[in-house]
Amino acid sequence: DVTVAWYGKSYEQSDIARVVADGRLDPVLFAQDAAVSVAQTLVDLIAALASGYSNSVGTTTVDMSVANFVDATTQLEISKANGKFMTILHPRQWGDLKTAALSLGGAAQFRADSQGIFSRMGQYKGEFMGADVFVTSHVDTANAAADRAGMMFAKGGVIWADAEFPA
Repeated sequence: DVTVAWYGKSYEQSDIARVVADGRLDPVLFAQDAAVSVAQTLVDLIAALASGYSNSVGTTTVDMSVANFVDATTQLEISKANGKFMTILHPRQWGDLKTAALSLGGAAQFRADSQGIFSRMGQYKGEFMGADVFVTSHVDTANAAADRAGMMFAKGGVIWADAEFPA
């Protein structure tokens, strides 16, 4: 499925204050803010797609676990999804996963974004068990709001394109 949508960003006065230096609009600060905004919007838009996926793992009203994470990777591997996996979780799911990982005693590795490669995206937390993890509060609810619909997919599972709107 392909969906074409219009997205734009407007700046309130408080937003403008972040990109002003010495009383003037600073083009470097403005460009940095725009890059962060685009990246955060992209993660939020991808998170909104979770309800359209057909496979799910885990049990309703139960905290996310490392077993859920492994089940998701296994489901993708069974479905012959190739490439690096990307995960988008709600902050509650991310917190539950971190708590669950404490019991592993180093069996699973979390690698933070020490190189700053994705730090511009703001919501990037690092890599867990080989999958990139992004966190956003824009993850939809599921099961009558009893759960959050976090998602995992392989490279190529979601595509997007940007274009300028013709005048």
